Amino acid sequence: MAPKQSSSSKAAAMPSAPLISTDPVLTAAPPPWHSVVLVGVLSAFFVQTIPSLDELDRVATVQRFTRILFPTLVPSLMGLCYIRTAVALLIWGTSFYLVCFSPGWEQSTGYQKGSRLRIVPNRVSGIKTMFPFTSWSWNLLGLSFTLNAYIAYSAALATHNNPDGTSLEQSVHPWILRLALLCWECAAPFTLLVAAVIRYVIWPSVLRAKDGDTANLKHVRNVLMHNVNVVLAVSETFGLSGLSTVPSHVGVAPLIGLIYVVFSWSMTTSWNEPAHGPQFIYFFLDTTMPGYAPSVALLALLAVLILFYAVFGVSEPLLRALDGTSYGLAHAAVATLLCASVCRFRD
Repeated sequence: MAPKQSSSSKAAAMPSAPLISTDPVLTAAPPPWHSVVLVGVLSAFFVQTIPSLDELDRVATVQRFTRILFPTLVPSLMGLCYIRTAVALLIWGTSFYLVCFSPGWEQSTGYQKGSRLRIVPNRVSGIKTMFPFTSWSWNLLGLSFTLNAYIAYSAALATHNNPDGTSLEQSVHPWILRLALLCWECAAPFTLLVAAVIRYVIWPSVLRAKDGDTANLKHVRNVLMHNVNVVLAVSETFGLSGLSTVPSHVGVAPLIGLIYVVFSWSMTTSWNEPAHGPQFIYFFLDTTMPGYAPSVALLALLAVLILFYAVFGVSEPLLRALDGTSYGLAHAAVATLLCASVCRFRD
């Protein structure tokens, strides 16, 4: 007869079961004091950088939105309008489908070691599909392309009615131009931020999880919102109009990001049943992490966002340097390199 195994040997031979936290379920996850102070200080600072109306009017011109880099590919302003309209319809159509027809999806946030939150499936459906920052960024890009298409359309009509171009700048209301520029200056860097966070932070985190299932990240909606969004924004800058950001307006995009942080704090009990405790869609916004980790995560996101804002800010002098290159190959190379640095489609 085979020797009888000891209880310790049996335990070693059995597959390890997932550890279940014995800590009591939290009823709330308020942000730590240092994160509240950080968000307050950053908000106060960036509010001071909001451009004045005179500054906006100086740079938010019809000409800025209607420049055509390659007339052989986009021969007219109406053609530019059609392209931008098609992009806007793609974005709004995707959001409309997610809200009204999609069954939604289940998402289990992979909280990091030290978190006091429970990893449970969170059902995201209906209007809640518009609550992740990815959706905020996606819809803001849609608004940007919608306004840009309108500007191109108005300029096309003005050019047709007045070929001398004397009324071009008067063809669009100043507030449309102001809003269009501010939307672009937020939407463009947000596309790179969303894609980079997915590629370098969330995707590796999912792969490290027990199941390692990245099917949700490969879904069509995520391919659109995490990768195609970058292609659309980069194509506008390096393929269509050369639209860039203004360095002195750098504070606008972080303000939107800070608003989302506060929104995320207010949504912790809305993603699931109270029995499961507070939840976050993004693990790096987890307010229960020990020490200064929540504030460090916010500063890291801010640094990356400013970097990507600068990428679109330097595009204008970069495009001037690329002028005269044959067939736009240099433009295509820069755009491809930028997309390849942040996009991810597979494990």
